Amino acid sequence: AFPKLFRKMKKAGAEIVYLTGRDVARMGIGTVQTLKKWNFPIDLSKTGLILKPEKGMDDAKFKSDYFASLPENKYQNIWFFENEPVNTNFVKECHNHVDIVFFDSTHSGKEEPHPHLPKIIHYLLDEDNT
Repeated sequence: AFPKLFRKMKKAGAEIVYLTGRDVARMGIGTVQTLKKWNFPIDLSKTGLILKPEKGMDDAKFKSDYFASLPENKYQNIWFFENEPVNTNFVKECHNHVDIVFFDSTHSGKEEPHPHLPKIIHYLLDEDNT
């Protein structure tokens, strides 16, 4: 399951950043609570949580701008797990160095995900069965 995988990655030295289209004012506290509820590693002094500063910002551009802001050559690999095809398609178009995994769940239906993206269906599987 994803939470277990993220904890293993964190223990191995990976930098975990939660990049979300949720905005700080309305959803910041609830986002942290939800990550904790599902046992994702979240310690704001050691784990990044990037939320939109304003509600009306475009999610795809906000997320793409985040990847553009990263120092070049700082990371060996960047993995972006995302459930919104509008966002995956825009990031794929703008940042070919980012590895994208499509999380197949509820989304806007405005676009279809790129057909060659790796896909996962559910990250809340019973950890004993993974």
